Amino acid sequence: MELFVFLILSLAAYLSGSLVWAKIITKFYKKDITEFGTGNPGAANFSREFGAKGAIAVFAGDLFTSFSVFTICIFATTKFSNYGIIHQIIFACLILSGTFFPIFFRFKGGTGLAKFLGISCAINPLSFIFMFPFILIIFFKTRNFALLGTLLVILITLSSSIANYKYSLFPLEYSYPDMDGLYTLIVCGLLVFTKGMHQYNGHLFYD
Repeated sequence: MELFVFLILSLAAYLSGSLVWAKIITKFYKKDITEFGTGNPGAANFSREFGAKGAIAVFAGDLFTSFSVFTICIFATTKFSNYGIIHQIIFACLILSGTFFPIFFRFKGGTGLAKFLGISCAINPLSFIFMFPFILIIFFKTRNFALLGTLLVILITLSSSIANYKYSLFPLEYSYPDMDGLYTLIVCGLLVFTKGMHQYNGHLFYD
């Protein structure tokens, strides 16, 4: 039973990562986002070519997808199997792997920054809720999705690994410092960094 649940959740994590919203939304324009700008199917490239409103939808879609699926994976694992940090890291890596190599789009995906942000939000959702209004102001001042995402991840990581506190949201309980979450974010951060460097030939944060 435990193995079956783990395999189903792992498949769901990868498939959710494969939902690259920039590609999905540009289909309504009858265009392909990878043919414009940097070619990255992300919110920043979408914003430059199609406008900020659609880019916010792309950003929100990627963030909410990874946030919700990662949260479900962790919640289900704690209920149906012996939960450990390795499960958390695997689910997060599978979500990012789906974004890097989406099965729905011939395995040609993006850098995964927004999905990474969704994972970090799932690790500490209250921190995201408090910080988001300030980050939103920064976005409208800079129009830089890469800066927005990176800054949020850093702040959430710090708030999850330094302070000692706990809270509950619906049926889920969160306790900090969360070292499992910290290690998960470190692994995910290295994956996103490596994918970004490779995709942009050593130049990070084009998107």
